[in-house]
Amino acid sequence: MISKLNKSQSLNNFPQELYEILSYSENLRILSAGAFNLAVCNILVHAGYGIEHITPGLEEDIRNPFQSLEPDYIALSKNIQIDIGGIGKGWLVDKVASLLRTRDITNFVINAGGDIYASSDNNDKIECALENPFNEQEFIGSIKIKNAAIACSSQNRRYWKALHDGSTFAHIIDPQTRKPARGIAAVFTEAKDTKTADAVSTALFAARPFQYQAISRAMNCEYAVVYENGSYMKSANYQGTFNTLDR
Repeated sequence: MISKLNKSQSLNNFPQELYEILSYSENLRILSAGAFNLAVCNILVHAGYGIEHITPGLEEDIRNPFQSLEPDYIALSKNIQIDIGGIGKGWLVDKVASLLRTRDITNFVINAGGDIYASSDNNDKIECALENPFNEQEFIGSIKIKNAAIACSSQNRRYWKALHDGSTFAHIIDPQTRKPARGIAAVFTEAKDTKTADAVSTALFAARPFQYQAISRAMNCEYAVVYENGSYMKSANYQGTFNTLDR
């Protein structure tokens, strides 16, 4: 459905879930002053993230991705293509968790490549390791969760040589610079649902430090930001603990 919207630029017959995920994402874009933005798709594709790439030099205005975003009609702004990679996995995990509960399954863990939801009807918490962004064979700490979600955003797994200039490109884009977000090695988040943990981890990766607290509070999501120099900062109520951050 996303591909269809990108191709046609507008839709008036679509599942309600599409409106829900796009409106949620648009609210976070506004809240984060554009740090989270679905409209980075063309930037990624131009750089070679996919099979085809668009004409070099296309500078579409991504500040307002939608001309219209209503429950019965969605229209993209001129030349905009959207990508839900920053929230899609988390959204799907929540849907699976909801399905399991409708079948009276209450003790489970869903792991969608780092976007994790843990459900329990007893006092036991699930301990999850936090991957070292400088060495994916190691972990730097852990976090215990119950009826909650965690997520992690990092540039260390998806990067490539850009088609247009040969520079190293990564998949988390800073919408302000239109280039891969720099300076951060990983963002770990903790929330009541996985879509929030997933989306906020992406938003904080591209946000400025002075924005972290406002985004965290508004989204009811705790975080830890690990910088490329090995230092880190975290919100007061983030439950994770770090053993070492040596590079």
